[in-house]
Parts: sequence; C-alpha cells; structure tokens
Amino acid sequence: MGKKSFVSIAENYFKRYPHLDLFCSKSPHNGLEIIIVIPIYNEENVVSTLESLFRQSDAIHFSIEIIAIINHSISDDPFIKDHNNQTFTLLSEFAELNNSESICLIPFLVGDLAHKHAGVGWGRKIGMDLALKRFLQLNKNGL
Repeated sequence: MGKKSFVSIAENYFKRYPHLDLFCSKSPHNGLEIIIVIPIYNEENVVSTLESLFRQSDAIHFSIEIIAIINHSISDDPFIKDHNNQTFTLLSEFAELNNSESICLIPFLVGDLAHKHAGVGWGRKIGMDLALKRFLQLNKNGL
C-alpha cells in the first residue's frame, strides 16, 4: 500500500467523522507553522494566558495562530452564557489590538451545543478540526 498524502488523510477524516464547519474570513499566513487550540468554557483570566503567548512573538521567526473556542450548551445557566459572550467580546477586542503577522488570535463563540458536546473535549475537537482545515488551506503536503 502506497504512502498517503497529508491532504488525502485529512479529507478522509472529514468524510468519516462528524465536525462543525466554522468559517474564518481570515486566510492563514503562508508562514504558518503552529496552531494553538484553547477550548474555553466559563473561564476566568484567559487574557493573561494570551498576553503571555503574545509576549513571545518577537522570539519566533514563523507565524502562529491561536484558535480560542468559547463554548456552552443549550442547557447551561444564563450566567455562563453571558460570561462566555463577554469573553468572546473581550477576545475579539484583544485580537483587534494585538494580532500581527507573527501571531494571531482567532476567537469563536460556539453556543447552544447539545449538553453532551459542551465543554473542553468537544471544544478541543472543534478547534483541532479548524486547525487542520487551516493547514489544508496552505496547500502543503505535511508540515
């Protein structure tokens, strides 16, 4: 059996497994080499984590994306939903002020998920699926 390409493996994965199709209007930078996925569910102080990552951007010579997946279930308390909405607004503003060629935050709010899909596990899967699609957009056969 011949060696399969990165592209064919990824395409087969998306055919076989359920995934959420998120749209990102920003194309990935040609120098993109690392994507960090941060699942967020009713979190405090996520900005300090991002500030720490962004402070390191001068030390790198390639592009990094940070995909933040903020999620909650349809049955979550309204306080959690409101907090997640505020977090999304905060991260969107952070991205607007701090994104550069070398490091870019892309926040997504994925609300009203089925109860079994909300939280860190599904949030991580959503983010990893989006990361894979972003690498596919670069049309490279591997990393």
